[in-house]
Amino acid sequence: GFEHGVDDWYFPNLGSYIAPGAHCAGQSLLAMYYYIEELGPQLYGRYDNYDNRYKETPNLWADDELGYRLASMTQVLLDWDGHGRKFWSAFNEKYNDHVVYNAFAYSMMVTGQPQFVGIYGTDEDGKVFGHALIAYKIEDNKLYISDPNFPAWSKGGKEERTITYNPDTGKFDPYSSGATASDTGNQYDRVLYFGYKDLID
Repeated sequence: GFEHGVDDWYFPNLGSYIAPGAHCAGQSLLAMYYYIEELGPQLYGRYDNYDNRYKETPNLWADDELGYRLASMTQVLLDWDGHGRKFWSAFNEKYNDHVVYNAFAYSMMVTGQPQFVGIYGTDEDGKVFGHALIAYKIEDNKLYISDPNFPAWSKGGKEERTITYNPDTGKFDPYSSGATASDTGNQYDRVLYFGYKDLID
């Protein structure tokens, strides 16, 4: 039931003073939490000028300050060194892409809920970079993705974004995005499954 452009955030992932690198994981986990716990009406546009005296500006994301601050704080407060992340990191290292793809499929089938995705790539200097996404549907060997860099109103966010699993090679095809919405075009060739409640209290 999760829908891109309805159940995710209206603002792009550009980082902030609090989370200067990015807040993609915080943004993704908050959207999942809001949806799974059924906390209110659709999240998309929910915090537009929230609780202030100014008129609504539904086509301007830059004043959605409460949601943006919340995503940044969540990013900073995630338990990056906790047992949950270590467990899923070990799981993803041990098993191949076929098992990881099936972990997404099985989790969606059992829970009917979106799943948290970690993607990683390596630059020319051998430095690893990562990004966080939401997988909300699985069909025809594709994970349908809500990417915080591409809100539904943006270029590249209007159409459905997917990560393809290739059964012939047994691997995921590379996915193009970036650390932030201002730095897209990077290729991510590793797709990781994470339990979404294992990264935050």
